[in-house]
Amino acid sequence: RAHYPDIWASVNAVAVTDYDGEASFEVADEQTGRSHIDPAGALTTRCLKLDTYFAENGVDEVALIKLDVEGYELPALRGAATALGRRAIKAIYFEYFEKYLVRVGPPTDLIRFLDEAGYEVCFCRDYDLAGVGGATHTLASGVAGHGLPLTPVRGRPLPAMTDLFAAPREHVVVL
Repeated sequence: RAHYPDIWASVNAVAVTDYDGEASFEVADEQTGRSHIDPAGALTTRCLKLDTYFAENGVDEVALIKLDVEGYELPALRGAATALGRRAIKAIYFEYFEKYLVRVGPPTDLIRFLDEAGYEVCFCRDYDLAGVGGATHTLASGVAGHGLPLTPVRGRPLPAMTDLFAAPREHVVVL
């Protein structure tokens, strides 16, 4: 565990998904950042739901989750359904890379899941915001990150690869 002024982080040697148990894992030796859960993977690793981790470690609230799990963002978030439902997760920053998201299902399933959970999925990168005419939204006053330029993705085409931001719908307001 590390503590740097108000940020608490813990590194755990597990894969996050929508069940507790074990998963096969493939290590991409040429670029380890592309390693991922793979039924044909050569290694086995412990996996757990984020909800299980939060319960076991007394985590009541998470300010920000940053996901880059090589296409397994949807299973990771399904494993946090309870926390999402009670708005314990205040913000999610995640990679949207269709090439890898199809490992689990249609990429739009990820956006739909977050929408159904009551989270507004938004463009947040300058390049994407410029492509949709600029920021139209931000986070509400009093919410950490207020002023962050955002534009909801709803009704707009998504690029094949970008980073997206999601927050409880009630925290995303028009500029």
